[in-house]
Amino acid sequence: MDLSLSEQQEMLRTTARDFLTKECPKDLVRKMLKDEKGYSVDLWKKMTDAGWMGLIIPEKYGGMGATFLDLVVLLQEMGRVCLPGPYFSNLVGALVILEGGNEIQKQEFLPRIAEGGLLLTLALCEQGTGYDLNFIKSQAIQKRDEYIIDGTKLFVENGHIADFLITIVTVKSGTTTRSKNIIPLLVGAKSTGITSTLLNILGGDKYCEVLFNNVRCPSHNLLGEPRLGTSHIEAVLRKSAVAKCAEMLGGAEMAFELSVQYAKERVQFGMPIGGFQSIQFYCAEMKIDLEAMRNLVFHAAWKISEGLPYAKESAMAKFWMNKTYRQLTLLAHQIHGAIGFTEDHELPLYYLRSKAGEFAFGDNRYQADLIATEMGLGAGRTIR
Repeated sequence: MDLSLSEQQEMLRTTARDFLTKECPKDLVRKMLKDEKGYSVDLWKKMTDAGWMGLIIPEKYGGMGATFLDLVVLLQEMGRVCLPGPYFSNLVGALVILEGGNEIQKQEFLPRIAEGGLLLTLALCEQGTGYDLNFIKSQAIQKRDEYIIDGTKLFVENGHIADFLITIVTVKSGTTTRSKNIIPLLVGAKSTGITSTLLNILGGDKYCEVLFNNVRCPSHNLLGEPRLGTSHIEAVLRKSAVAKCAEMLGGAEMAFELSVQYAKERVQFGMPIGGFQSIQFYCAEMKIDLEAMRNLVFHAAWKISEGLPYAKESAMAKFWMNKTYRQLTLLAHQIHGAIGFTEDHELPLYYLRSKAGEFAFGDNRYQADLIATEMGLGAGRTIR
């Protein structure tokens, strides 16, 4: 299997790197971490003009119709600059509609996403549940042509600026609640009964607690069929995990490149510190980890692009990335010493991203459970 980039993907990578290096300097990243909205409207418009909002949306819905592997190339470059803003959360929203939406919903929402005029995010996690759909507590009661939603969602990325919350709930029918009745509903973020509060998150990422109190949602905003179970939701979570890995891979690359460059330039005891065996060992270990990261991520993305089963590959990539990205940034701090901990240095941004990314779409306990299930050792999940 050849995981090298095609000519078109090389062009995408070069164009994206040049654009983001110019338009997303670290000063902007730090500014947006302190900004309540969390992103630059001007940069968002430029990214939209470049077609990035609709990169994997089919052409018939106003997108570019690129492959998932193309998306990974772009996300890798975004990870290199620690791009702030709602691009990733909006991508997850688009994936849910692509995976489970009907034709009317796709025609209505996907062109608006591709145009950059619609912000979506996923409201899934709850206290004590993480990304396990079997323990969702938020409930929706169906009454005629609408659902009535009650519950609390945690770590809703960019929930304070989203137009719609793709809310994962359990449908309550009578006095019984069955796990197979877990559904995603497209809920207007400004609907009566919704309260969104920004959480104080490590690194300044914009995550919210969202409370639903008797929130009404029309029945036609259901994404997918309840009788199909949770397969389409699980598929989105697995794809999103690979996409997050791509972003994390870009950050790991930058932490590595910064460290190698510093090792060549920093002189101690009359020679560059890269001449010392311990520093050489650190750099070699980082390089090996990076190669393993890239192979796992691109292998999973390739399988998604080819329409092949990818659940195991997604979980393996995320498991390895969760552990190794953080370890790599710690080695980078060892190489840089005290200067790498200063507020103006780039390295702390990557360490914070590594910690935040570690829990996005499942930590290592969750990923290990998925891998065990794929080996026939778990209780069984509906994953493609």
